[in-house]
Amino acid sequence: MPANKLIKHDGNADMLVWKVPDVEMSESTQLIVNASQEAVLFKDGVAYDLFTPGVYTLESSKIPLLQRLFNKQAGSVRFTADCWYVNKAINLNVPWGTSASLQILDPFLGIVVPVRANGQMGIAVEDSRLLLQYLVGTLKTFTTDSVRKYFRGIYMQSIISIIAKLSDMLKVVGIPAIRRVLHFQST
Repeated sequence: MPANKLIKHDGNADMLVWKVPDVEMSESTQLIVNASQEAVLFKDGVAYDLFTPGVYTLESSKIPLLQRLFNKQAGSVRFTADCWYVNKAINLNVPWGTSASLQILDPFLGIVVPVRANGQMGIAVEDSRLLLQYLVGTLKTFTTDSVRKYFRGIYMQSIISIIAKLSDMLKVVGIPAIRRVLHFQST
C-alpha cells in the first residue's frame, strides 16, 4: 500500500451513496470529503466516525474513534474499514410513478378505467448513518433510482387504500345522490 493513499469520490447527482472498494487504510491515508458529501467509516457493522467536508489524515491521535480500528503489524499501523460516501446535495428532479395502471370501476359509467399517478419529488439525506444502516445495508451503491423503487411499493399501497376508501364512500352515499350534487355544481 502506498505511503499516502488517497480516498476521494466525485460522483454524479443521482448517486446518493458509494462504497469505497479498497478497505485497507493506514495512518497516512488521506480522506477527501467534498462540499456536498459526508464520509462514514464502518467496522464490523458499527459506524465509527462521520467526516464532514474537508481533508483528513486518518491519524488515531487526531481522530480518537479510530484508535479502536488500528492493528499494529511489523511497525506500520494499518486497519480495514468500510468507507462510505453520502451525497448530501438536495436532488429536486426525481421522477416517481405507479409501475402499472390501476383498474378502477367508474361508478357513473360502469366501465373500468385505467388510473396512473406520477410526479416529481426531491430527495435530501438528513442522517447519513441512519440511511446507511437501515436503507442501504451492504449495497455498494445507492442511487435516486433505488429510492424511487423502494418507495414505489409504499405509495402504490397508499393509492390503493385511498381509492378503496373513496369506493366505500360512494357505496354509502349512493350514485344517484352524487349525480345530483355533480349536476347541481355544473349548472
